[in-house]
Amino acid sequence: MKRHIGNLVIILAVVLTVTVWLVFPPEQDGRANFERQYAGEVIGSINIVLMSFALFLSTRPKWAEPYFGGLDKMYITHRQIATAAFLLIFVHVLTVPISVTGWKLGNYLAVIAFTGIVSIVLNTLAPRIAFLNKLTGGTYEGWKNLKKYIGIFFIIAFFHSLTIGNPLHAFIAINWVQLFFILGTVSYLYTEIFGRFFKKYVPYKVEAVRHPNASTTEVTLRA
Repeated sequence: MKRHIGNLVIILAVVLTVTVWLVFPPEQDGRANFERQYAGEVIGSINIVLMSFALFLSTRPKWAEPYFGGLDKMYITHRQIATAAFLLIFVHVLTVPISVTGWKLGNYLAVIAFTGIVSIVLNTLAPRIAFLNKLTGGTYEGWKNLKKYIGIFFIIAFFHSLTIGNPLHAFIAINWVQLFFILGTVSYLYTEIFGRFFKKYVPYKVEAVRHPNASTTEVTLRA
């Protein structure tokens, strides 16, 4: 049971997010497309929750490994929730009412966040796409450096939700989502800035490389 707690916590966070939006809905102020904007806000909130957990797992917290069944399983969860968040971006864009006039700051931030996240994730999922490959120079180090910016676009995406024109009035739901924004932001800053001051790095050498089957490579390291 312990090895499933991590995934259950993430699922519970998503369920609670939807529940908070349903129990404390935004004020129906008679605007056009209210239902679409309401649904879009819920989807966007789920996106923030999933991305925040993906950023948290990127910190590789050793204490959390047993709750996912080991580091390898934790990485699988990281990839799955990051992919789900990526797909939900498109659902969010297709759901919310979009106008090409009367843009506010939030609209421009949305374009920046969407372009940045999609470019980085597509480069991860399909690195052989020629125009995306230029972003990394076709190297692993280039991909790692590009991936570092995902947290910046996560932060921009959240501020987009706060600065759009005529936002929904849902104080409790928005503050609930802010908790996950803080989790994601702190995790990102730890990974990219502060983590180097706390992590202990141990030199190692590759002792053996084995191929148990056609799809698995096993590497033994010796400190």
